[in-house]
Amino acid sequence: MGLKGNKSNKGKLVGGAVGFAMGGPVGAIAGALFGHMFDGANATSERIPSARSARSSDHAYAVLECVPADSDAKIKQAYRQKVREFHPDAIAARGLPEEFIRIAHDKFTEIRNAYDMIQKERTQQQS
Repeated sequence: MGLKGNKSNKGKLVGGAVGFAMGGPVGAIAGALFGHMFDGANATSERIPSARSARSSDHAYAVLECVPADSDAKIKQAYRQKVREFHPDAIAARGLPEEFIRIAHDKFTEIRNAYDMIQKERTQQQS
């Protein structure tokens, strides 16, 4: 019986499960962040898509786990939830190693860039 979900979630799921088994909730967070390094969505070419690519806005919505049909309020709510989850200061406050803080910073940057891209796209559509 394999893990369900897309390729980009398996590392996070496995890392979180192993981390929880080894260190409770803090271990789960550390494991999930560590597992995130092995996710398919972490490849540099996918993490920072070309602004000209038609796929880039799709990637931005995927990062925030939203769809283009979602309201601005729902997208903002998803953005804020992701930012809270991956903010480097929150990770540092949990006493996790520097490697996890670096990974969280990369993910945090990806989330910010995705939200900015969506906002810019929606502003241009309204004009």
